[in-house]
Amino acid sequence: MPDRYTFEIENTPQGFKGICCEVPAACGFAQTLEGCAANVAEAALTALQENESILTIKTFTLDAEGLRPYAIRMIHSSEGFAIGCTDLPGCWSQGASEQEAVSNIKEAIEDYLEVAREMTSEHQQQLIKVA
Repeated sequence: MPDRYTFEIENTPQGFKGICCEVPAACGFAQTLEGCAANVAEAALTALQENESILTIKTFTLDAEGLRPYAIRMIHSSEGFAIGCTDLPGCWSQGASEQEAVSNIKEAIEDYLEVAREMTSEHQQQLIKVA
């Protein structure tokens, strides 16, 4: 068991969503960063106390429509399926079934890349204004 636990927390239009990297089945949602961190910590603690066993860890590549293949890691536990794109830090999702998790991570990848393109475009425009 690690001495420290890492949370990845993302600010979305719906609120903050987070996951514990060392206990991938432990995730949380809240309207505030502090609330999300508390929810993820509580979920991780509960999973560790219950000695939750991870049933399956699967690594594969996923071809999102019109995009290059991305490395995906899916963890099946008693909570369902936690799924993350290892190529895009912080890009993760979940689902009750394997099919739902894969569908959700495809959408998360597309959203992630859209935001990255928007941020790159805004940054380029700011550089042009400065020059």
